[in-house]
Amino acid sequence: MELVYLWVDKYKNIIDGKFSFSPEIDYVDGKLRIKDVESFIPKDFFGTDVNVSAIIGKNGSGKSGLIESLMLTLFGAKKPEATLKAFCIFKEKEQYFCYLTPTWDGDDREQFLLNNKDFFIKDNSQSDIKLLEYDVSKIMMLHYNFTLDTLSSTFNTTVMNSDYDGNIYDYETTPPEINIFSQPDKLQSNININKLNRASQKYMIKSKSIINERTLKKLLIDVFGENTNASFIPNEFLLYFDFNNYISSFKTPRIRKSLQKYFEKEDMKNPKNFNIGLITKLVNFFLIFRLYESFYNMNVMNTYIKLEKLRKLLQNIRKLDETYRQTKDQNNSTEGESQEFDKIYLDDRIFRLINLTLPEDSVFNDILDPNTNIKTLFPDIYDTACFIDYIQGKGNKFRKLDIALFTQKSYIDTSLVEELIKNLPSFIEIEFWNDTSVKFGDLSYGEKILNSFFYNLFYFYDFYQDKNFTEFKIILDELEIGLHPEWQKRFLSLLVNMGKVLTNQYPSTKIHFILASHSAFLLSDIPRQNIIFLDRNDDGICKVVDGLNDKKETFGANIHTLLSDGFFMDEGLMGVFAKEKIEEVVSYLNSNDKNIELYKKAEKLISFIGEPILKMRLEEMLSRYKIKNNIETEADIQRRIDALQLQLLEKQNGKN
Repeated sequence: MELVYLWVDKYKNIIDGKFSFSPEIDYVDGKLRIKDVESFIPKDFFGTDVNVSAIIGKNGSGKSGLIESLMLTLFGAKKPEATLKAFCIFKEKEQYFCYLTPTWDGDDREQFLLNNKDFFIKDNSQSDIKLLEYDVSKIMMLHYNFTLDTLSSTFNTTVMNSDYDGNIYDYETTPPEINIFSQPDKLQSNININKLNRASQKYMIKSKSIINERTLKKLLIDVFGENTNASFIPNEFLLYFDFNNYISSFKTPRIRKSLQKYFEKEDMKNPKNFNIGLITKLVNFFLIFRLYESFYNMNVMNTYIKLEKLRKLLQNIRKLDETYRQTKDQNNSTEGESQEFDKIYLDDRIFRLINLTLPEDSVFNDILDPNTNIKTLFPDIYDTACFIDYIQGKGNKFRKLDIALFTQKSYIDTSLVEELIKNLPSFIEIEFWNDTSVKFGDLSYGEKILNSFFYNLFYFYDFYQDKNFTEFKIILDELEIGLHPEWQKRFLSLLVNMGKVLTNQYPSTKIHFILASHSAFLLSDIPRQNIIFLDRNDDGICKVVDGLNDKKETFGANIHTLLSDGFFMDEGLMGVFAKEKIEEVVSYLNSNDKNIELYKKAEKLISFIGEPILKMRLEEMLSRYKIKNNIETEADIQRRIDALQLQLLEKQNGKN
C-alpha cells in the first residue's frame, strides 16, 4: 500500500498542510481530486515493494513538523487518544484508501466521506465507503536521527502519555510492539552514548544471524567498493576495563580521588595484575560506592537494599565520611598533613571495609530488591548488579567469565557475545575487529553512522515483521550528516539495494524510505514527483512549493545545477564570509584611498581567489587603481632596482 497524501489540520508551523507524496492527488475545499499529471513515476521504479520519497526545505520551513505529524497520525492507529486531526490517502492497484485520525468528530467525518464518496468508490452500486478505509495498524515507523536535535515537546508529551516506553537503551528487552520507534531515543532529551553504543553492538551481532553474511558484505561492497570500512562485519572481539569511565562515573570528588590513588597503589593498569578476582573487586567497589552516593535517606535505602549487612556497611562508611570531614575542618591541616590524613582515612579505612563485604550470593536474590524501580532510577547500579551475578556464574543462563576475553582477541560466538553485551556494566567495554583486522572504534564518524544504521535497520525490520507489521516507513532525518559528498552520492543506491534485500527476505513486507535532507547529492537520485519542497511564508507558516525555482527535473541532474538553483542558494554559491571580504576589496578599489597597507591586503586577498573569471576582473581593477593613484609598493621598487642594475651591467659589458 503506497502512501500518496497527508493532510494536517494544525501542528507547529503547519496550518492546513497539504503534502503530496505522489503528484496525482490534490485536496481543495474539502474535496479530493486526481490531478492531470503529465508523467507518473513508473511502477516499481525503485524496485518491487520499495519506494523512496524526500522532504526538502530550508531550516525552519517545517521538515521536522511534517515528519512528526506523519508519525503522530499513524501512531493513532495504536493509540487513538494520541493523534492530531489529519488524514492519509493510500493507493493500491489503482484504488485509493483513506485513514482519518480518531480526532475527527462524527459530523466532520461523515461530511468528509460524503464529499469524497466518488473519489473512493468507482462502482456506483457500492454505498459503504467505510469498506475502503485503510487499517494503518500494520504500518511500522522507524525514525532515525543521529543529530543532537530532539523531537518537539508536543510530540514527546503525546507519546510519553501512551504506554510506549521508547527506551532503545534497554537492550535487555525486546522493543515495544506499538508502531513507532525512534533511534536514538530522545524522548527525555537525553542521549546516553554508552548505552547507545551497546545497543548498536547488540544489533550488529544479532544481524549476523538474521541475514546471510555473504549477502550483507556483497551489498555493501557493490555500493561502496572493495577498499572501504563501510562493509564492516565483526569477526573478533576483546573486552577491556575503562578506568577513566569507571572513575568519572562517581559524582563525589573525594571518591574519585580515593579510587585514583587505590588504582595507582595496586598497579591495576598493569595487564599482569589483571584477573577475575581483580575485576570482581572493582565491580564490588563500584556497586558499594554508587549505592552510597545514591541512598542518603535510610528509608529509601531500606526500600532497595534487602541485605542488612550491606545497609550497615553503608552506614559505617557514611560515619567515616562525616568524621573525615569534621576532623579535617577542625585541624586546619597544611597541604602535606591533609594528604597524609586522606591516606589514613580513605585508603586504609574505607577500602578495608569494602574488602570484607558482598557475600558470594546472587545480588538480586539476596542483596537488592529486583521488584523495585531500581532499574529505571539507577541503571548503572542495576547493570553492575547484573554483572556481579554474571561473573559469579549465578543462574543457569550465566556462564563464568573468562579472563582470556580481556587478554586476547577471540572469534565471535554469537550467543556468548549477546550475553556479554547484555550484562557488561558501562566501565567494561567490548571492541570488534573485522576479518581484515580493522577495529570498529577506529572507524570515522560517518563510517560508524552508516554501520550503526544498517545493522539497526536489519535488526528492527526482522523483529517487527514478526509482530505482523507488513509495511515499514523508514524516516531518515538528515542521516547524510557526517558523510563525505562521494558517499552521499552513493547513499540512495545503498538504501534501495537494502530495501530489495529486506523485501526479498521477508516477501510479505513493503518498505518506504522517507528522507528529510538538505543534500543536493541525494536529490539527484530522486525524481521531482517524489519530492516535497517546503518553504515558509512571510508569517513563518509552512508552505509547499512547486519544485525548484526554475522547475528543473531533479533525477539525474548535475549536482552543481541543483545547488545553483535559488531554492538552495538564493544568494549565489559563494560563501558569505568570502563575499563580504571581496566586497571590501571592491569598495577600496573604487575609492581614492591611497593607503599602501590596504593596497597590499587587497593584492594578497585577490591572489587567494579560486574563481578564475572573478580573480581576473579584480586583478584588472587592481591594476587600474594602481596606475590611477600612482601607487608603488616595495615589490615595485625592487623590480625597478633590478631592472636598473641589469641595464648598468649591460652598459658595462658593452664598454668592455
